[in-house]
Order: sequence, then C-alpha cells, then structure tokens
Amino acid sequence: MQLTGSMPQGFDMAEKVYLLFRSNTPGVEKTYFHRVAEVGSGERGLPPKTKVIVSTTVADATGFSPEHAIAARDGFRKQNYDCWIESVGGQCLYDNHESAPVVEAQPVHHTCFVPVMQNGVLKGNGYVVKRHPQDGWYIRAADVPSLVESRRHEVMESLWGSSPEEVVQKLIQVWTTQIAVPFPNPLDPKMNALNNERLNRQQASSNTNSSARLRPGCRR
Repeated sequence: MQLTGSMPQGFDMAEKVYLLFRSNTPGVEKTYFHRVAEVGSGERGLPPKTKVIVSTTVADATGFSPEHAIAARDGFRKQNYDCWIESVGGQCLYDNHESAPVVEAQPVHHTCFVPVMQNGVLKGNGYVVKRHPQDGWYIRAADVPSLVESRRHEVMESLWGSSPEEVVQKLIQVWTTQIAVPFPNPLDPKMNALNNERLNRQQASSNTNSSARLRPGCRR
C-alpha cells in the first residue's frame, strides 16, 4: 500500500480525518500518521521494508478523505498495527464497538460568537469560532452561510489562531467580509426567536399580498 501526504483534489480540508496509532512510549497515548518510508533490511538482494512515520502533534498529521482513511486503516490492521480514525475534533470514526480501540473521551469543543464592525458600526453580526482542545481556535468555511451558498467552502481550508479574535482577523484578511458575509448570532436563542418571528410576519404578509392581487375567479 502506498500512501502520500497529499490531499485528493476537491476534498474539503475542513472535513479531513486523521489516522492514529497506539503509542508504546510512556506518557504518550496516541500518535498521528505522517507518512510511510522504505527502509533497507541491511541484506543485499532483499526488498526494502515499509516503516510508518508518526508524529505526536496534529500539525504533522496527514489529512485523508474518509474513504482513503478507511482503506489505510484496514491495510495497517492486517499488518497488526493498532490504529483507528479520528475527526479533527478527536472523535473516533468508522469503527464498531468490537474493533474500536479504547480511547479516552475528548473534551467538547468550546464555541463562541465574535461580532465584527460593518461600515464602522457594530450591528451584531459576526462569525462562530470553535476551539479544538489541543490545537486552539479555528473557523471552518462550512460554518459561514454565504460561503456554503456560493459553494466556496468546498475549496477553502479552515483558519486557525490563538484566540477567537485572531481567527476572525485572519478571516477578514484572507476571506474578506464581502465573500464571507457576517451573520446574526446563531447561539443567541432570543435573537433566533426574534428572527423567526420576523420571518413568519414577512411570510404571512407576503401570502396576504399575493392573495389580494388575485382576481376572485383565480382563487382556489
């Protein structure tokens, strides 16, 4: 099996998964797949052997599509490696209870909303930023409605930073607010209730106006 560190074309980096291996080093629970390398056996005429190169940091991890990760995991398990697949958030994926390795539960990602200035005015719109327990704050293109609507999220990588404000600042510099349009706080239940009420009023008004424009003989 030949594996590389490159991502398949068109794969959304925000949805990548990782292949992990059980570590034999005391104090280190797991390691991330980085690449494979061929090493010589030291004997002339014998083919080289394949060695798995791993890292303890997610920054060195190779991202896979789910299909490639499953194929790689199954291949390495046949070679008696203790390995499994995890999401960016550390959740074990694509495994049943019988064969899944015992992995400690990962902390839940913290989520916050960062409002931004629009034309010099704080209108309450902004972005949802999440925190990975180990790697810091990030935002996915798939979490910005305007990017999803334009399908730009399919080719845009997540942005990372040391704080929610730093992530949003990177967003403004890299994606711009014209493309990644700020949106109302989806984490505020009161704001959501007001928005839903406003939409319902608009829908009712639209239905009333539409009915009023119909001639009596056109109504059903």
